[in-house]
Amino acid sequence: DGETPPEHEPLHEPEDDEAPSVSTGERGAARKRFWEALVAHAKERGTMHAECRPGTRAWIGRRRQGQLWNYVVYAHTLRVELYLDRDPKAVFDCLRADAEAIEAELGFDLEWQRLDHRHASRLALTLPRGGWADEGAWAAVVEEAVGVMETLRRVLGQRLDG
Repeated sequence: DGETPPEHEPLHEPEDDEAPSVSTGERGAARKRFWEALVAHAKERGTMHAECRPGTRAWIGRRRQGQLWNYVVYAHTLRVELYLDRDPKAVFDCLRADAEAIEAELGFDLEWQRLDHRHASRLALTLPRGGWADEGAWAAVVEEAVGVMETLRRVLGQRLDG
């Protein structure tokens, strides 16, 4: 584990249609700067995303415990997620059965997305206060997102190991 995750096709998100009217190149450049800020913070905190290479895609992630731990950035939001792509429905169902205890330990509610129409499943938290188009909010949202990811790894990671 620890390798860069394989390409996966994210679901179409409603915010994709609401993004500011900018060129694909401008959007990609803004995403790269956003990821540079997030990776720099991850390095300061010594987290698993410290070795990610910032790029222009909407997501960045690492594989640990057989699953993908991703950040997905949109124009005005950032999603922190555990993307289940190895035995996803069984793992999702096992975690979902313990949802109340998991969310109590996390201190926040998750978006539980079994995604029955797809191979993968997802557990996520969307941070609504900053994305690639909100450069003035990057420092705060990056700090919050890295903290959320650390909490997700601690709480969900122990269940994936068990």
